[in-house]
Amino acid sequence: MTGAERPHPNPPIKSGAGSPPQVGEGKRDAFGVYVHWPFCLSKCPYCDFNSHVRHAPIDEERFARAFAREIETTAARAPDREVSSIFLGGGTPSLMQPQTVGAILDAIARHWRVASNVEVTLEANPTSVEATRFRGYRVACRSACKPWTTLR
Repeated sequence: MTGAERPHPNPPIKSGAGSPPQVGEGKRDAFGVYVHWPFCLSKCPYCDFNSHVRHAPIDEERFARAFAREIETTAARAPDREVSSIFLGGGTPSLMQPQTVGAILDAIARHWRVASNVEVTLEANPTSVEATRFRGYRVACRSACKPWTTLR
């Protein structure tokens, strides 16, 4: 069999019976957003991710502006989409200030529709969990997510 005769290993999904369910009124434009925060308190021996230990304070305002520019650039390449999930991973994104998380969520909402049942996840290591900071994340998400969803 030649390459031209072989079926494609990942044929396109056709609408109708057997198609996977889509988020948001049957639209086929739903997708997830991953935001990578590359900083950690220490490098875990099992970690292969792009992560770095910083001994100096991180300029979070600068990073928030950089994330906003990257989100804007990506949205220009992938317009008219609906965000069904947002995952903040890393590194240790639970080291971010709540205002930084809020600025990232606001940037996403400025450039894409966000599903009313969007899932927002922020990765955390047990050593980086602070109740006060997580209350701040909840406030930031309620503020940024207000048009799209309610938190429990």
